[in-house]
Amino acid sequence: MRLYSTAVNLVIVKATYISGIVNGVNTAKYVINFIRSCAKRVQVLQQSVDASIAESETESFRRSCTTRWVDRHNSVMKFSEMFLPVLETIEVISD
Repeated sequence: MRLYSTAVNLVIVKATYISGIVNGVNTAKYVINFIRSCAKRVQVLQQSVDASIAESETESFRRSCTTRWVDRHNSVMKFSEMFLPVLETIEVISD
């Protein structure tokens, strides 16, 4: 079973060399790092999340591990779930 898991992991890692996927994942990573680097930004994001995603279990972003595709997948899914609150946060910060 472990051999198949390793093979799947390698195939998915190779697939992430597609430029569109790389650009999307990197953009999400840069936005996540930008917001997480300041406590005030995190607080603004949390307020946006509370206002727009009341039923969600989303509390914060997950860090994306470069070698584990499951972690990358979870990170991208969390970012897509929080996309509108992220946009609201960036608008508030820019004002």
